[in-house]
Amino acid sequence: MGLKGTPKLENRIIDMKPGESGYTVPWALAFDLEETPYLNLDYSIHKNPGGTVQMRVERTGSGKSDYNVDISNAGYFKWSVEEAPFSGVVGKRDDLIARLTWDESEMDATLTKLFKDVKE
Repeated sequence: MGLKGTPKLENRIIDMKPGESGYTVPWALAFDLEETPYLNLDYSIHKNPGGTVQMRVERTGSGKSDYNVDISNAGYFKWSVEEAPFSGVVGKRDDLIARLTWDESEMDATLTKLFKDVKE
């Protein structure tokens, strides 16, 4: 017996080409204790938002951390901080987790909003 037909495989963040954008779930993003953002590149990416798939991701270059992530449409999702974000990732964790940097113009306001409830 063999496989007949063509399977529909998920597109992952890691498979995006520079200039492509799409949407993923907010829990594809995590923060460490210093509030540094990390993106799990193994999550699915979709062409359109829908349901919990509301966080826009844009691939800006060919480097591992060359992504812009827009969390403004993440709804009521609240991120917690972790000592080692995505520490349970199986396989080549270093290949699948991208350390991102903050857009300085939005960093202060966003951090205040995201972590207000966590720190109280």
